[in-house]
Parts: sequence; structure tokens; C-alpha cells
Amino acid sequence: MLRSLPVLRSLAALTLPVGVALLLAACGGGGGGAGGGGGAPDTTPAVSSGTVGHPIMPLAGTETYTLIYAGTEIGIDARNVTATFNIDNAMNAYNASADEALQLGSNSIAERAGIPGANIGRWNGGTMAGRYYGYAPVESLRMGGQQGFHYALAYRPNPATLPCSGSSTYTLGEATKPTRGDGSVAPGTVDSASIVVTFTGSTPTFEISAGFSLGGGTSSFSASGMPPYYSLDNNAYYFSDTVDSTARSLYAGFGGAGRQSMVFAFHSYTVPGSGGSAGSVSAAGYLTRTADSSVACPP
Repeated sequence: MLRSLPVLRSLAALTLPVGVALLLAACGGGGGGAGGGGGAPDTTPAVSSGTVGHPIMPLAGTETYTLIYAGTEIGIDARNVTATFNIDNAMNAYNASADEALQLGSNSIAERAGIPGANIGRWNGGTMAGRYYGYAPVESLRMGGQQGFHYALAYRPNPATLPCSGSSTYTLGEATKPTRGDGSVAPGTVDSASIVVTFTGSTPTFEISAGFSLGGGTSSFSASGMPPYYSLDNNAYYFSDTVDSTARSLYAGFGGAGRQSMVFAFHSYTVPGSGGSAGSVSAAGYLTRTADSSVACPP
């Protein structure tokens, strides 16, 4: 049973002034039905890979991290969280609320990577521990090595402040390998990703471009001058649309004390269906700032 998520509420009501291109049918983006159901379970071995080049900055006082995630069973969402890390500086647990506090459990972590403002990875190949809403026990959240809980964790001082004008450009640093919800194809690649943020003194606008490969096909997410549908405390921004019966969602958020990086998670599925359907596609990653003309607001 999937919890009610902002992504599921917004798709029918949102019309975006964007140009889009999508080939997710070739990517294995079909499938329907709630949960991860359909077909044989993914029994491929767990995968452990990647290196966190730099641990994420520690929290101070009442600060929280911004966590963006997408994947098997759960769909896509963003939370303000505290987190813990293993000896390799990869996230092995987070706590968002009394109802949501997931732990790595018996999973491995693939495609782990990190810089001071961001930490990413893909839990896979086991069962989770902890708490997650209606899942009792949470160990029912099982994944094979070709599935995943993709996460992107960002450090940002709270409360968040944004520039009043100018723009910042971010390009792909590292990403997890995109996976299909049922694990029926080998994980793919995030081929490209860039975000240009234009600051307006209130809600910024975004130009987004991303390309993915999975299961012998390719897909893309593109938008120009897009305001977010939803903002999590000016730390994470949510975008969604539906093209040719494919619902696509992307969360993006700033990372680092001076917005030196961004994190993102992508998720798509065929409608009618749900964010946890067998044919959903998920990935996450971080971007680094490559150009900046932003101007701080007057004191």
C-alpha cells in the first residue's frame, strides 16, 4: 500500500509551460498497479560500489538535511531529516518523523558518492529496517540488486536564504544507476543533467535538462522557465507533468553552505498506475555549480 504522496496528488492538476521529450516506453517505463507487484521478484545479488569522496558536512544545532528519494514501492518524495552514516560515509539511516525513519537493514549501497554538500547512493539487494507508515513490518520493503531506494541527501544551513536576482548553473557530478521498479532489466545510466536557477526575490524559476538510458532505450526530462509546483522550506523543489500517459516527477534541492551544489531525484511511471508500480523508473544524483551571477538580497 502506497502512502499518499504529493506526486500522486499533483499530476492531474498541473499544466506546465514547458517543452518536453520522453521515450520511457523504450526504457521500460510501462507497468501499473500499486506497490511493486507484477512478475517474478528480482533475485539478482546485492551490489556495493562507489566511493564517497568527502563526507557530508555535519549538522549543527537544530539543522536538518534535505533528503530527496525515489524508488521501488515508495515512489518519490522529499523530507527534512537527520541521518547517520556507515564507515564509508554513506547514509545508512534517516529519521524524518515518528512515522518515517528508514534504515539500511540487510541492503547494500551501490553508486555511493559524496561531496561536502551532497551524499548519494542506492540501497539494494535486501530488506529495509525501521519505520515507514503503513508497512508493518517494514521488512516487507524488499529489493533485488537491480532495484533500488535512490537517495540524494543535501546539507544546507537552516533557515534557507536565497539571492534576490541573477542565476546559477549546475551540471551533473555523479548519479545512481536508474532502475526499473520490478528489477527486470539491468540498471542504466544518467547520461546528462543540468539545472539553471533564476532568482527572482521570491520563488525561483528553473531550466532543467536530463537524459537517462535504461533497458536499451533512452528518456529525457526537459523544462524551460519552470516554477516549482511545491517547495519544501526553500530547500527542495518539486516538478511534475504527464506526457503520452507517462507521469514524470523530479525533485531538486540546493546543497552546501553557499549553494555550491544541488541534488535531484527522478521518477516516472505509466498512468493509470502509481508511483510504486512495477514499471516505474527511478534515479538520483548531485550537480555542482559551474557558473554563478546571483546577487544577494540587501540586508
